Amino acid sequence: ANGSQEDLIRLAPYVCGIILLLVLVTIGSPRLALLALMTVGLGILWTMGLIGWLGYPRTLVSSSLPVILVALGSAYAVHLLVWYRTHEASVQDMLVKVGWPVVVAALTTMAGFLSFLVMDIVPMREFGWQMALGTGVCALVSLLFIPAVLVRWPVPPREPGGPGEAVDRGL
Repeated sequence: ANGSQEDLIRLAPYVCGIILLLVLVTIGSPRLALLALMTVGLGILWTMGLIGWLGYPRTLVSSSLPVILVALGSAYAVHLLVWYRTHEASVQDMLVKVGWPVVVAALTTMAGFLSFLVMDIVPMREFGWQMALGTGVCALVSLLFIPAVLVRWPVPPREPGGPGEAVDRGL
């Protein structure tokens, strides 16, 4: 158990770094890449705070929540930011066009994690509802925090060229 905890602590910065790099390449803006990571960081902070507030201790299984939420929870912010960056539209348009798909993606992911509730192993059941909670919180933070920041500090559309556009063409 201690070895797994140490591995997670040691590997978490690498996971965050790789995701930050991928988001940076996708979005093409260091500021928006940091915004995506900040969004998921807020989601993790709220999730871990709620779990602690509810009185649930960290277990070997639940200690991996933050790393998994960085990987899964950042997708909601990325979808919003990529659409905003590649379309010359308002924040309201972003929410109208991408908001509902983000909600549906979060709900289906939450449903998958809630399926863990039928497992016989208590830590896995707890992990399931905690990941569902974290997924919902990350999506909600993305839908509230990102528009608020973009309204206050707008970002110009992505300029033609760059690695993000090369990836788009390749796909």
